[in-house]
Amino acid sequence: WLAGELDFREGRDAQAAAGFHEVLAQSPGHADAHYGLSLLFYEQGDFDAAVRHAQFAVNSKPMEGRFLAQLGLCHVRF
Repeated sequence: WLAGELDFREGRDAQAAAGFHEVLAQSPGHADAHYGLSLLFYEQGDFDAAVRHAQFAVNSKPMEGRFLAQLGLCHVRF
């Protein structure tokens, strides 16, 4: 997931998405990969998908501040 996060931060969205999906194929409950996809979908304007992935991340790790912040941001836009 970290490679996907780096790809996202450097603007390589297709590689980031592929990296996050690869992690989720091996570990469907990986909260950080869901968070990364939420960031990516939010940036692309797909707020429905961004909310779903942010919610999954929060459900997995409810006390993770960045997950909560992302979910809140998604809800403001959705």
